[in-house]
Amino acid sequence: MHVGFDTNSILSEPSGAATYFLELLPALLQQTEESDELYVFSADDDDAEPLPFLLRAEKLHGVSAPFGSGKLWRSLRFPAVERLVKTESLSGHLDVCHSLNPPLMPSNARRRVVTLHGVSTDDEDQLSAGLKRSLIQAGAVITPSRRLAEELQRRLLAANPKLAPERIADKFHIIPPAVHERYLEPPKRATIEVLCQRFPFLEEPYLLAAGAASEAQRSAPLLAQAYREAIAADDSLPALVFVAPEEQVEPVAEVLATFEGMDGRLLVMEEISTEELPALYTGSKFLLHPGLDYTYGTAILEAASIGVPAIVGTRCGALELLGSSLVVPGEDEPSSWASAILKLHRDKDLRATRVDEAKVRARTTSWEKVARTHWELYRAP
Repeated sequence: MHVGFDTNSILSEPSGAATYFLELLPALLQQTEESDELYVFSADDDDAEPLPFLLRAEKLHGVSAPFGSGKLWRSLRFPAVERLVKTESLSGHLDVCHSLNPPLMPSNARRRVVTLHGVSTDDEDQLSAGLKRSLIQAGAVITPSRRLAEELQRRLLAANPKLAPERIADKFHIIPPAVHERYLEPPKRATIEVLCQRFPFLEEPYLLAAGAASEAQRSAPLLAQAYREAIAADDSLPALVFVAPEEQVEPVAEVLATFEGMDGRLLVMEEISTEELPALYTGSKFLLHPGLDYTYGTAILEAASIGVPAIVGTRCGALELLGSSLVVPGEDEPSSWASAILKLHRDKDLRATRVDEAKVRARTTSWEKVARTHWELYRAP
């Protein structure tokens, strides 16, 4: 089987979709049979070479050799890159074209698969024309969140009343993410110490606002207001730490600065390396992840695997695996989040129960299982 991955633009900067791709690709390569071939596509980029940066050996274990940007497909055979193929000569010979950033790249592939981890909630009745076309043309749509799948189906049917609801529903497949093995062992003490040296406020207990990097600025007002309301009811709450990509640190800090009287309570730090994340999770009392636009929920699963509970939004993909082990406010209102924060902070027995349940559930899946599910969709008639 010939499977092409349209990664056009998702790798221009590290993001949730890029993380998904980097975790999934090695597992997919290990699932291939002798006749299978995987190809990766990236668009021209005159300013940078994101694909070679993200696919270097230290970023993606098992795949080596430098990737070049440009309108080319790379043929991947585990564990190395074999050859380059011009797009025009390949696009008509793909069995599957898997788009990680809809709309789909034009292709004559026999089957089209879309992975969609989020969609804006700014206008809940609208989808872009390109995204609607991609969803309609796709043979399968993968999302991590049942709530997101239901929203997309509703929006599609609202925009296209003539579509058969059962045919649209049959396209959607709920595939939550998995936890990388790096999170299954306690973080090294040396890593924790180095992290605390860089960010001294991590030496004390803290709450952690962690999720998709693209959501840091948008979720900050909701969580900061909820935290302020919770603090008014219980001053024993530890500080709330926001993790943001470098380019969003200043905007997030500006948002937090508008909440007067919160000095030393609302803190922001730039993203850290993947290897340091277990240490960051371990020091937190619990996580907060609204999942306003991006529903993947990787951080929630990662933290759960080492025993850290979370409060999440209803669209979070981690709910598919962790279910009742998570606290779900049920709506994106500061007061509901404030109540959830107070509940989890005050009830030690509740936290212990959620920790144990989440830890067990988070370890029931793997990227190998996720990859096998993908291959089943690729091979479907």
